This record gives sequence, structure tokens and C-alpha cells, in this order.
Amino acid sequence: MNYVVGGLLGLALIAIISIPFFDADNNMVAVIIFRRLMFIPSLLDYAYYDFFDGNHLYWSSGFLKGLIEYPYDETPARLIGEIYFDRPDMAANNGIISDGFTNAGFIGVILNIFLLGTFFSVVKNSNVDSRFYGIFFFFIYNIFTTTFSTVLVTHGGIILILLTLLVLRRKNSTGYS
Repeated sequence: MNYVVGGLLGLALIAIISIPFFDADNNMVAVIIFRRLMFIPSLLDYAYYDFFDGNHLYWSSGFLKGLIEYPYDETPARLIGEIYFDRPDMAANNGIISDGFTNAGFIGVILNIFLLGTFFSVVKNSNVDSRFYGIFFFFIYNIFTTTFSTVLVTHGGIILILLTLLVLRRKNSTGYS
């Protein structure tokens, strides 16, 4: 309960401090907080669903690019930036759900959710000391900035799971395996 009250007091303090930033001439805080966190992800998800509905990539832009021919000249993020936002230089990165849909439709969504849930279950059940959570922060950050399959295969996600199981796992209250 102390965390909830502290969190609410912190939010109230941030709201009071940011009041001057919400005027008509300077709405940077409103842009960063509300538009970027609330509206842009939904808009990007819609763009990915609309463009790749019935036109799935089957990971041809990722780790299967040597086996499956990729049908476009640009990455999916650049395609969405160019087509939906009229900005060819924009990399409209997507989330885990729309990445799964892009690659394999609803089966890809379920697969991404299952893999991410499995990863978090492994970390939770491995009883990893909080000193190592910084490593997982980078993994989570990468999930939100690039495709999930790329994070697993080329950004060290699979290696992190193996390290969690073999090295970072706590044997007893005093040591690690």
C-alpha cells in the first residue's frame, strides 16, 4: 500500500510541476507523454495490421531471410513510415503484437506472446538476484525497439536465457551456479 500511495503522490507531483509546460505555446510534455505513449503505438499497430493483413512476411526480413525471399526493397518499419506517414526516412518500429502479426498473422501473435511469457517465466523461476536485472532491462528495451525474433536470434536473447538457466541461477541463499 505504501508503494501505491507513493506512486500516486509522485504522479501528482509530476502533474503539478508540468503544469507550465501544458500551455498553448509549449506542449512538449503533453506530446512526449500522451501522444508518444498513448496514441502512436496504437496508430502504428493499426498501420501494421492494415498493411500486412493477408500479406505476412514469415520472418523473411529477419532470421529467415536466406530461406524465404523478402518481397520489398525496404524494411517493414521503413515501409510503414513511407506509406502511412509519408516519410520515407522514418523507421516506424512496432511492438511485439504487431511484429507477430506482420510475420505470421494471429499465429505469430500467439507465438510471440508465448515466447515472451516463457522468457519471463524462466527469469522469475530462476531466482535471479536483483543485481543482474540491468541485463534484463537491456533485453526488454530491445524488445520495444526492434522485432522480437531479431532480439532473440541476433541480439542475444537466446544466450541470455541460457545464461539465466546456467550461470545466473541461484543455487542457494549464498551462492550462484
